[in-house]
Amino acid sequence: MQPCSLLVRSGEIVGLAGLVGAGRSELAHLIFGVRKATGGMIEVDGEPVVIHSPREAIEHGIGYLTENRKEQGLFLELAAAENITMATLERDANWGMLNRKKAQKHLR
Repeated sequence: MQPCSLLVRSGEIVGLAGLVGAGRSELAHLIFGVRKATGGMIEVDGEPVVIHSPREAIEHGIGYLTENRKEQGLFLELAAAENITMATLERDANWGMLNRKKAQKHLR
């Protein structure tokens, strides 16, 4: 992996593009805690964080939408926004039911 820098502001959605083998999936997996990072750093709100797992990434407000939703996605019949909210059900649900107003605030 070559050095890179990204500045992502709160509420922004970032897509990574590139040719096969360019490292876009690897970078996304490193940021989201799917793969173990051997160097570099991630800051959230100006503070360095270490992300060991997707759960920790989600706790820091980082989400991930797979590039191959048909094979790797969990809720194929739902829209991308609804798939994103599945990662934050603890925060955006009442008694296991999604509170759409609450979730919508976080999607913007």
